[in-house]
Amino acid sequence: MRYGQIGRAHQENAPECLSMVHFPDLKEEKGIVLMHGEFDKNIINSKEAQCLANQLQMYYAQDNEKKLKLLERFTKYPNTFKHMDLIAELESLSL
Repeated sequence: MRYGQIGRAHQENAPECLSMVHFPDLKEEKGIVLMHGEFDKNIINSKEAQCLANQLQMYYAQDNEKKLKLLERFTKYPNTFKHMDLIAELESLSL
């Protein structure tokens, strides 16, 4: 069972698969924020954990109006959130 299936099956009681801690101590002086993450290898693999960490940075660490609106709908108005909007946004990424 993958982490998406686990989340749907257990809802708010889903097991934690990834935890991350950010250290903003050097943000002012060096312009960087260090991050440490740990993942449960019984739920996700290292590539999936990296993908989740990258997505977190895309949505929380960038000033992008479209992404911020998706986050707002997801957190404040979950009844209006459409997962296909998120998928469309991810599919439109250019690397």
